Amino acid sequence: MALYNPYCTTSDVTGHTKNSDLGTQTLETAINLASRYIEEYTSRLYHSYDYTAGFRVSNMDFLNGTHIYLPFPVINLVSITVQGASIPSANYSYAVKPSTYKHRSYIELTTTTTYDFLSQTSEVASTDAIVYGTFGFSAVDGLSVPDDTQFPAGIRRAATLIAGVFTEMKRGEQVALDGSRVAIAEYTIPDEAHSILNMHKRNVVV
Repeated sequence: MALYNPYCTTSDVTGHTKNSDLGTQTLETAINLASRYIEEYTSRLYHSYDYTAGFRVSNMDFLNGTHIYLPFPVINLVSITVQGASIPSANYSYAVKPSTYKHRSYIELTTTTTYDFLSQTSEVASTDAIVYGTFGFSAVDGLSVPDDTQFPAGIRRAATLIAGVFTEMKRGEQVALDGSRVAIAEYTIPDEAHSILNMHKRNVVV
């Protein structure tokens, strides 16, 4: 199994587990599982993604027809369509990278309020948005950890900790009162990993 959008390297995991006998397939499987675990836990994506052919935004991430929330930062936004209509670039704004990772990247659309013959506001809910461009954090390829200077270091640390557990070969030591040591396998994801991921986890709304 080859690495796919990994967040840590095989050498990271080997060094952490202090086990040089781990096979390449075991390491790569553990890293892939850990990377996908991180994405699911935080509801975010941290690698490099080419969506020049279009990324369809889920309805829950397109609020009031004015805010598009993305699971990744914007590297280069080419265009946006809403319900099949292209949105002029002058009618939206966005940050290339989020100022804090607790909040996801978002695109704010400029809306024009229309009124009916009774001068009441007429609102049409827009639910179909597609964004075109490149997103996430720059990486050499899909086999490598992102090389972007803004790639969160904590994500790499968390991936290393979790992958170490997923190898099922991470060993700790239990020290008895008499000083004797017994090697024990670790099968539980460390609290440190979840503490890191909680800092990056998506809020309920954004």
